Amino acid sequence: MYDLSFAEVGAATHWKQLSFDDRLDIISGKDSATVVFLHGEENSGTFRYRVSNMSDALNCCGDIQATYFLQREIRRWATWIDRVDLLVVCRVLWTVELDRVLCETSRRGVPVAFDIDDLVYDVLKVPEIILSIGTRYDEEWYNHWFANAARLYRTATRCDFFLSTNDCLAERVESDFGRQCLVLPNFPGPEQEEFADEICRQKEIMLSKKEVGPTKLIGFFSGTPTHDLDLLSVGPELSNLLEQDPNTRLIIVGHASVPACLRGDGVAERVKEVGFQSSLGMQVWMGRCDVVVVPLVPSEFSDCKSEIKYVESSWVCTPVVASPSRVHRAIIEDGIDGYLARPGEWADKVVAALGAQGADATAGRARRRCRARYSGRQVVQRLLSVLTNGLK
Repeated sequence: MYDLSFAEVGAATHWKQLSFDDRLDIISGKDSATVVFLHGEENSGTFRYRVSNMSDALNCCGDIQATYFLQREIRRWATWIDRVDLLVVCRVLWTVELDRVLCETSRRGVPVAFDIDDLVYDVLKVPEIILSIGTRYDEEWYNHWFANAARLYRTATRCDFFLSTNDCLAERVESDFGRQCLVLPNFPGPEQEEFADEICRQKEIMLSKKEVGPTKLIGFFSGTPTHDLDLLSVGPELSNLLEQDPNTRLIIVGHASVPACLRGDGVAERVKEVGFQSSLGMQVWMGRCDVVVVPLVPSEFSDCKSEIKYVESSWVCTPVVASPSRVHRAIIEDGIDGYLARPGEWADKVVAALGAQGADATAGRARRRCRARYSGRQVVQRLLSVLTNGLK
């Protein structure tokens, strides 16, 4: 475990708290192309990665103005509609007000992208989603998921092209809608990048001075309460590992519940629950860990999920053991820049990742590869090509 010297940063948000008028002022000039994002609400999930980080990265390019507005503000569309060159509708449920905006952009010839980061728009996949996340089985929950999927689907049909987080989801979107889908993976924001560099610097110093203690810390991170079954799927194997190695600890960060298999005698006292964290607080905990586990219950829904947990863990020099979902197989070379674990392999792969020299080398390779592939400037270049060259 790495005893990093950071003050606790807790669950506070890190994106700029800007008023509607402040965000409108960002696109006040017309000297450069303007991108406007629409999203339901400010949150630490989709909004942070697909709206806040994207708009910040675009604004750093120098010749782009990017801002966002929220669904509750959509009736004020007339104040910005004449300034937009590209509208990105990010996982927004259909409403009459949204439809009016889409009609107006169509009339003006403004291209509209539908941004989607999960396979949540197809009502035929809703049963799989509900079973995959395993949180609730009641009428309210069923109505929530089916209604949201149908409204997202309707919004998607009104857009010109699509943005998604990985190839699996992009292929599914192109098949379902017959329109182009660009892959823009999730990436850490500029503040996260800078913070991660400092975390890695401290870890390198601790390793060089042999100041890393004997306690080994395994981390599981969940930004939403939809990963209970994922944790449960590896719970018995992690429990056995904790029983066999008294120097091993497990932290569960975020919304996930501790399964019964991790509450038994001799194990429960070495399992710690940490409340939901901001992106920076999460990075501190990821940096303290000796390994981060990213289990996913096998399904098409899981294959379409982002690889952001692997990216953020690698950015703070912590090796990852992950389920072999399609996206993980594409980016992780097993034993080289991470580890892929199938059922029955988790304990062995975690032990391999916990090896001090191996973990250091593996994490270093993963960090270099992720920095090269997932910087904000690099990711948004594909979106910029739409503004300059149009769709291909």
